[in-house]
Amino acid sequence: MAGGAARSVVVAIDPDEAVIDRPLSYAAPPGHGLPPPGTRVRVPLQRRLVWGWVVAHEAAPPGIRLKPVAAVGEEADRCDDEALDLARWMARRYLAPLGAALKVVAPPPSLRRPRPGRPSSESASRRDGREAPPLTGAQEAAVVAIERALEAGEHRVFLLWGVTASGKTRVYEQAVASCLAAGRSAVVLVPEIALTPQLVRVFRQRFGDVVVLHSQMSATERRMRWERVRSGEARVVIGARSAVFAPVVRPGLFVLDEEHESSYKQDESPRYHARDVAIERARRAGAVVLLGSATPSMESVWQARQGHYGLLEMPGRIDGRPMPSVLVVDLREELAATGRVSPLSRPLHEALKRTLEQREQAILFVNRRGFSGAMACRECGHSWRCPHCDVSLTYHHTAAGGRLRCHYCGYETAMASICPRCGSRQVAPVGFGTQKVQAALAEAFPGVPVLRLDADTTTRRRSHERILEEFANSRPAVLVGTQMVAKGHDFPGVTLAAAVLADVTLHLPDFRAAERTLQQLVQVSGRAGRGERAGTVVIQTFQPHHHSIQAAALGDLRGFYAEELAFRRRLSYPPFGQLIRMVASDPDEARAREWATELARRMEEASHGRGVKVFGPAPAPIARIRDRYRWQVVVRGPDGEVRQLAGAVTQALGGRGRRRPEAFTVDVDPVSVL
Repeated sequence: MAGGAARSVVVAIDPDEAVIDRPLSYAAPPGHGLPPPGTRVRVPLQRRLVWGWVVAHEAAPPGIRLKPVAAVGEEADRCDDEALDLARWMARRYLAPLGAALKVVAPPPSLRRPRPGRPSSESASRRDGREAPPLTGAQEAAVVAIERALEAGEHRVFLLWGVTASGKTRVYEQAVASCLAAGRSAVVLVPEIALTPQLVRVFRQRFGDVVVLHSQMSATERRMRWERVRSGEARVVIGARSAVFAPVVRPGLFVLDEEHESSYKQDESPRYHARDVAIERARRAGAVVLLGSATPSMESVWQARQGHYGLLEMPGRIDGRPMPSVLVVDLREELAATGRVSPLSRPLHEALKRTLEQREQAILFVNRRGFSGAMACRECGHSWRCPHCDVSLTYHHTAAGGRLRCHYCGYETAMASICPRCGSRQVAPVGFGTQKVQAALAEAFPGVPVLRLDADTTTRRRSHERILEEFANSRPAVLVGTQMVAKGHDFPGVTLAAAVLADVTLHLPDFRAAERTLQQLVQVSGRAGRGERAGTVVIQTFQPHHHSIQAAALGDLRGFYAEELAFRRRLSYPPFGQLIRMVASDPDEARAREWATELARRMEEASHGRGVKVFGPAPAPIARIRDRYRWQVVVRGPDGEVRQLAGAVTQALGGRGRRRPEAFTVDVDPVSVL
């Protein structure tokens, strides 16, 4: 460059191409100027070409001959300034490589150029002009507060705390209408792709054209919809977690339905939480965030109590419908009376019988898929475990015979009939999963349709919708499933809901175990009695007096939150402190342990006098997955302080060459420590 020092471009490498923690410097492409920040470029790296993004320009380092950029991507693939700034924020917030953050905010790649302005068959809709039902008093109060913030153009976060069937979707709908009337765009997030179709139908009936975005679409289809949103042609987006990055024009509203759900947390780098990203995007745009839930996260409840979030409450169901009655079944008494524990206790069997005789519907929630939780020898107690992961194998019943399967790595083997430890033939499944419950129902109520909704029955495209549609059109019928059946579904014919075994999450070594149990039970309860007939809920448990189960049965959520917040305050757990979990994994356990040990040592040294507590090194609760040994270090301390400390230590430790483990992950604000 004449008249000044030579300039270079700084490139963050696409993590799908290579794992590089820091951006790299390159010379401008031959015969071209410097590509502007955000441009997608192809650059040489270790004798091959990889993709990345230009993130900055800088003076070329003296005395070093830089390799030039090999190719420059199209303008349509460029990250605009807003997306680039958001990626920088995410990289700092979640201690992630900038390339990983850019990967999630960048326009989706496409094998062929999309035709702008051409809606897909799924996103096209010409609305039915229906009249929206009038708002209840509680709904009206919530909508008025949201509209005032939209009209003022101010950034606000609202927590919409409404019991199940209180009409939260109606508030979302009216808030979106107000946002559009103000000339702005809206993004509505749901925790599961399976829940999207139901919400999409409601919104298309009201607004017409609504674009759906989620990660399971083809690259071309996702890019077409992305372009329609970025051009301003589509102003309402509905989708799962990744839709929070939709490039809407003039964003005015971000809605997170079931904001407490852990599925809003990304499980690979950058490990962002969609709630945090939505709030940050809204802060920059002067937009409103609406967080809706019947069982808000502890963090959101605390923010509302501190006055940082506006609290909008809807304490009753629409049309004055009563909350369902709840029966807690003590499985210890069942075991004492019958000598066994069945998926269908005597009270649950009777409740099902009454429900089905009245040609109504029931939903049964089971916290585990498969036929049973494990296979075990009744003589010596030996259980079959995955040879690649430190977890029990789950028994799945098939027409060709039983199979044992690992739900972490997919390992599978035939069911054994003889114990390898003692030679006994007293080998049998222990516990029960969705398959076993389905089989028990089919035996107890022959001729009644029993449908199953879990990861094993929803592998094909649109299978969620087909199963739910069949259930909706069947009377009587029973739907059995994992947490997929507990969220968001509105079937007026369901008068009975049951948690077959409420204790599973209580046994997890996680400080959120009680909170998760409460949320699951309340969500399951909310499926019953949403129509004209009152609902009944059955909770089966070995711990009927646990405070989370009592709170769910009595509807005493405020009492539960008060007790749980006091517990977390004593131990400085979130929301009273920040957690960061760092995991080293490697086929060589010694290498993973050594790295974690050195990390913990450096964290201890750096944390002196800063109020940061270091836990570990220790094997992760699941110490091996896919033949990789996992050692972890968890740090806890003041928000911001602990993140700054962890970032400095992990960066200093990053260049230890051959001693580095095969994989090293940093999870800021983990929703699980398993």
